[in-house]
Amino acid sequence: GLCEILCKDAAALSAHRFGTYVIQDLLAYRATEFGSSITRQLCQYMADVCLNNDSCMVLEAALIRCSGEDVDLMLSGILNSDGCVGAMAHMRRGHTVCLSLLSNGNIQVRQEASRQLLRDSASLRTNRFGRMVMRRVADLCGTNSNNNNIGH
Repeated sequence: GLCEILCKDAAALSAHRFGTYVIQDLLAYRATEFGSSITRQLCQYMADVCLNNDSCMVLEAALIRCSGEDVDLMLSGILNSDGCVGAMAHMRRGHTVCLSLLSNGNIQVRQEASRQLLRDSASLRTNRFGRMVMRRVADLCGTNSNNNNIGH
């Protein structure tokens, strides 16, 4: 049906200023049926998805509403897409995905996200969204954001 057709183009729709709401609604009301299909689409184009504010809203919705296996697949896609975490941290919608990774991810996710963000800390400190993310990294490290050691 229509939902299946929409899922096949989930990555492209998520980048559209109105299409993003369609995919978010699918996740909100039909995640058990279509979450895996949407996740696979997003992961296939993760490098592009992470660089688009509208797509980042879909990523955040998927991280909240999809099953554990689908979330793990997305986390892996985000963390393994070179530069995506740092790029998202600079963005209005993307920084909320970074905050979610740092707040809700398991210890390995938090550590890897923190490591990638610390690598970009100089540019993140010059951006209001980046500063919010770096404050969260500093909280996780148990130190100020100038220290590049991840605390345990």
